[in-house]
Amino acid sequence: MNPEVSFDHPSRIITMRFVGTVNYDTLIGFMTHLLEHPEFNQEYDGICDTRDAVLELSYEDLIKFRAWLETRDRDGKSRGRWAIVADTNLNYATSRMWEGLSAGYYASLRVFKNEEDALAWLHARA
Repeated sequence: MNPEVSFDHPSRIITMRFVGTVNYDTLIGFMTHLLEHPEFNQEYDGICDTRDAVLELSYEDLIKFRAWLETRDRDGKSRGRWAIVADTNLNYATSRMWEGLSAGYYASLRVFKNEEDALAWLHARA
């Protein structure tokens, strides 16, 4: 997997793009890279684009991933809202599983079929 990440500091939005096959090990590798990035700010909102990827993550993988995130996150800071763009049935279903399993971890997380709706949701402030 070749992950891409960018930071829009004025908008306070992180953009992640997965390319290729994403399994548990590649997800952990990418998230380690993201969390250790000098520009990373967990209070930023984010968009995760899976349109060029195949998410090969089981329910058990997502449970392990939630536990992994929680072991790395001990400072008690709030986390931003995240939008996932998933345009295939597999990626959409996997992302919806993550939406349920991540409840309470992020300020909010939603899954969208297209980037326009995801960005509109992120830019709309409650």
